Amino acid sequence: MAHAVKDKASDTTSASENSALTKALYAMHQLTLEEKVQLLEYLGRSLQHDIKREAYKDISWEEFLDKTCGSLADDPIELPDRFKAQTQEASQ
Repeated sequence: MAHAVKDKASDTTSASENSALTKALYAMHQLTLEEKVQLLEYLGRSLQHDIKREAYKDISWEEFLDKTCGSLADDPIELPDRFKAQTQEASQ
C-alpha cells in the first residue's frame, strides 16, 4: 500500500496514470477547501467501517456470537402488539 501513497516531496504517485487512485487525486486537487473537508470526513467514516468489517472477517460464528452477545441489551427486540395477540391466542 505504501507504493500507492503520495510522495511527500511531490504530487506524484507510483500508480499508473489511468489508475483510479491517480484520477481521484487529480479530482481532489480540483476541490474547494470545504469539499476537501467533506471528502476527508467521508473517507474517515469509510475507513472505520472497513476496519470494523475486517475485524470480524476471519472469526468463527461461535466467536462472533461471543463478541456480540448482549449488544442489543439496551435496545431489545420486541414483537409488535398484533403479533403478541396472535402468540397469546395460540398458547391458549
